[in-house]
Amino acid sequence: KYNTNDYWELRRLEAGLPYETALYVPKIMAIAIAMHNCKVFHCEDVTPDPAEPFGEDGEVEGLSVAPGVTLEDVAEAAKIEPDVLAKLNPQVIGSRLPPVELATTARKSWRIYVPKGKARAAAAEIPATGARQSLGTHVVRWGETLDALAAAFGTSKGHLQNLNDLYPHESPRPGTIVFVPAGRTPKAAPDIAATTEPVAVVPDHAFGYQGRRRVFYEPVFGDTVEDVARVAKVTPADVRRWNHLDDQANLQEGMRLQLHVPEDHHPVDALLYEAPEVTVMTVESARFFDHFVGDGRERVEIVAETGDTWKEIGERYGISLGSLERINHRSRRSKLQAGQRVVVYAQRRLLDKLRAEERAAAARQASDVPAASDGSEGSGKIADGTSGGDGPAAAR
Repeated sequence: KYNTNDYWELRRLEAGLPYETALYVPKIMAIAIAMHNCKVFHCEDVTPDPAEPFGEDGEVEGLSVAPGVTLEDVAEAAKIEPDVLAKLNPQVIGSRLPPVELATTARKSWRIYVPKGKARAAAAEIPATGARQSLGTHVVRWGETLDALAAAFGTSKGHLQNLNDLYPHESPRPGTIVFVPAGRTPKAAPDIAATTEPVAVVPDHAFGYQGRRRVFYEPVFGDTVEDVARVAKVTPADVRRWNHLDDQANLQEGMRLQLHVPEDHHPVDALLYEAPEVTVMTVESARFFDHFVGDGRERVEIVAETGDTWKEIGERYGISLGSLERINHRSRRSKLQAGQRVVVYAQRRLLDKLRAEERAAAARQASDVPAASDGSEGSGKIADGTSGGDGPAAAR
């Protein structure tokens, strides 16, 4: 309604939030700030209450459980049903206890509540059940996708999603601590992303700066241009200029942004690809078209003949009308003029057949042998420079 995700802005606007919400949220935030800064707010003598279990006093008791242990294992150790344990511990969102901050020494475990009389036996059994899945932890870096993590730790993307209770299309943000298979050391950066060399498409304008080197960054969901600029120690305007980005549009997963970073900038919290690790292609170059036209197809220019239509050309070269429109920036309803050049991404098997027919026709003409019509006349001829020999180099 108001096109904003800012709580304070919604609180200010007329009818932005329910009145109670506008009151209690600031109070909760104030308490949280004060309790995390007791000395500043002179409340050192205040002892916070422990988290209240979901049950009546005297009916439950707590035990300490290590990160990574599943609620199913805890329920098995306590000899209770998993749904009973889940009701007693609504603070646990996923199927297993989350990791703790790697730098903290204050917390090594989580407090879990079980029915009274079950804690001691469960505490004795949990190490055995938890040993079934020995887990390590990893702090997600900028530009690090689940695919990259899976390759680095020798596992699958699906396994990482299961370990961390992630939705199919969910990506953990940089700085998030995630579970990974234990006992495995991540591979070095050049091999971390995939088995094949990544491809980066760059604008047809060369940039070069003294004291800088070109690297490539692959955005993940949620990244902004400002994030990328901060990681690379450049300006947002630089990032947009180097990659032809719209400042009103979101970065998309699968992009690979070229960045010219300071020569001595090697951030440990970001996954950057050095130039030799990436196949760089200039947009609309011959190499670009060869790579992206698609398997089994070839980009060629044809010369329209009198009476040709977009439909006939599409059928002749095995390409849809929608693709012809997109490639040539022309409507399928527009009239083709004789001599007009049309770009097609032709099916190679059809193209080979047409080239063979053209060579045969040329040979017959040279020997003055009349050609038998097979109904394939019209619908454009391949432009000069794009046919002949062992297969033409497509006109670019």
